Amino acid sequence: MATMPIASLSEYTRTHWTGLQGLAWSFWVNLVGLRILISLAQSLTFTNRAADAAPLNVWFSVLLGFAHFAIFIWQVVGVLRAGERHVRHLGSITNVWGTQLGVLIALMFALSDIWGLWLMTNPATDPASYADQLARNRTESYTLQLSDDKTIIELSGDIMLGATKSVAAIFAANPQVNTLSLNSGGGNIYEARGLAKLVRNARLNTLAVNACSSACTIAFIGGASRQLAPGARLGFHQYRIDAAYDIPFVRPEAEQERDREFFRENGVKDWFVMLMFQEKPDNIWFPSAADLQRGGVVVSK
Repeated sequence: MATMPIASLSEYTRTHWTGLQGLAWSFWVNLVGLRILISLAQSLTFTNRAADAAPLNVWFSVLLGFAHFAIFIWQVVGVLRAGERHVRHLGSITNVWGTQLGVLIALMFALSDIWGLWLMTNPATDPASYADQLARNRTESYTLQLSDDKTIIELSGDIMLGATKSVAAIFAANPQVNTLSLNSGGGNIYEARGLAKLVRNARLNTLAVNACSSACTIAFIGGASRQLAPGARLGFHQYRIDAAYDIPFVRPEAEQERDREFFRENGVKDWFVMLMFQEKPDNIWFPSAADLQRGGVVVSK
């Protein structure tokens, strides 16, 4: 169907609304083309939300959302009415079905644009600030302190990511340190392995204070001399993944076997190694001081 001449913007708006502009023009120009222009204009206007003076005002965002919706209604109504005229004059419905599918796709894009506007009302998150906050949360899970004579680094709390780097920094500034004191219920086994490697390479001694359990025992076993403070205990149990989702290529059983081998390398007897992971993750085994010495866990060098 031929497109009728348009005298003004208001006339153009009216003729599309009433379906007089033809199906092809209404769909490709007024719906698809205009929707692309609107999306591009929005993306170019808000290219870097973090650099904006402030996020969009909520009411301004709502106003733009209504404008999106109103324009979309105008676009869709015009296309549907043009489709009806197309069928009445030409009797072909195939093109109409195609345009109806296109309307559904355009609806998804329109909703995406409106949702993007709404997100603009939320303050932008500074990635650096988030990383800093995450690091603070981790370091707040444990404390590091240097003894008065500057020979012992005392670690208390959960062994979290970054602990090895922090201990290494203290040791580098205080080369007279000879012992890492541990008072921890556990934590990240990978970070504990990092501590164990640091301790072993520096030939540091380890001292368990109060309780050194779970991942803490990995750091403890790296010591050249490994001792218990009066009343201290070592606790062992099976590993588990504290996540509500599967982590690819990570199996607690394989990690346990890796640490069994590490304990053997550090002089722990086979009979003790085979008992290390006998308890379920929710329980814990505290062997006696005599068994720890007999099993080669606690040693003096």
